Amino acid sequence: MDENFDPFDNEYGEENLFPTGGGFPPLALTMIDMIAMNTGCMEMSVDDYISYNNDNPPNDNVIESMTESFIGALHSIQDREIDGLEIDPVEGTNFLVKTRGEDWIEFLLKYHEDKENYEICKDLHESLLIYQSINHLVK
Repeated sequence: MDENFDPFDNEYGEENLFPTGGGFPPLALTMIDMIAMNTGCMEMSVDDYISYNNDNPPNDNVIESMTESFIGALHSIQDREIDGLEIDPVEGTNFLVKTRGEDWIEFLLKYHEDKENYEICKDLHESLLIYQSINHLVK
């Protein structure tokens, strides 16, 4: 972030949580991380997050929470039922990857590959394959 940046330099004298010109203030990133930890969804692309976080990825707690949320939802879908509603596992997996973002699932996969969490990698990889085959994105 620009060393001359003043987060209060605006017409209202209030902190500008989402300035232009690089980097988010720590409060804004904390809020974004908290949403991701509570919902499993990140509100921006991987590249944008890293760019706004001074070229740093999310911390391990955020990544682990996002993974736990995704895997929990995936297992519910694979059981073919969520809250008494019958779910098609293929369509449910497609929807899950789409709502979480293919880029984030790929990011989580790479993170867990590096940690050698191969059971998690299997679930993430299979989910990506289902999503990509349905959307004709197989690479």
